[in-house]
Amino acid sequence: MRFFIAATLFFASLGFAAPPDAPSPKAPPSKTNPVRPPNKLPDEAAEALQSGVKFILFSLDPPMTRKEANEELKPEQKHHGFKILGSTELVTPETKGSAISTLTDAVKNSGGGSAMCFSPRHSLRAITSKGGIYDFVTCFHCDKIWIFSGEKRIGEATITGSQKPLDDILTAAKIPLAKKK
Repeated sequence: MRFFIAATLFFASLGFAAPPDAPSPKAPPSKTNPVRPPNKLPDEAAEALQSGVKFILFSLDPPMTRKEANEELKPEQKHHGFKILGSTELVTPETKGSAISTLTDAVKNSGGGSAMCFSPRHSLRAITSKGGIYDFVTCFHCDKIWIFSGEKRIGEATITGSQKPLDDILTAAKIPLAKKK
């Protein structure tokens, strides 16, 4: 009996226990995997990225915790609880396009995994023609993005990719970047 249990556990650990068409636990979201919801931006936030009339890119300092920032900083020095190092308005089609595609591609290309931490270094603000404000607070280190409408968090998605295009925009505008870990 012990041999049977040991053999069953051994083969199960190799993946022979699941049917061949069962979704893998690391499978990206899909119609065939109803357990994991699709990794996407909320519809209203995605629309703001496409039709926004003003875009601002923030450089954030993640080493200061949200609690520390909320206790130690004035409201104009923080962005959703993270210290602001600087910001720049994106006025050219090239910088707008680069920032927007960096975020949308990062969500689209993500397999759905992220770390438990959240240490954002960037946030893209999209302002709509009706005055709606959407913030995309982004951590490429943790592979996660938090989405806000005003001060209310309306969603979260996983991301993958490089923060370099956002760093390049900030550097060109002479905005300081957070120190690398």
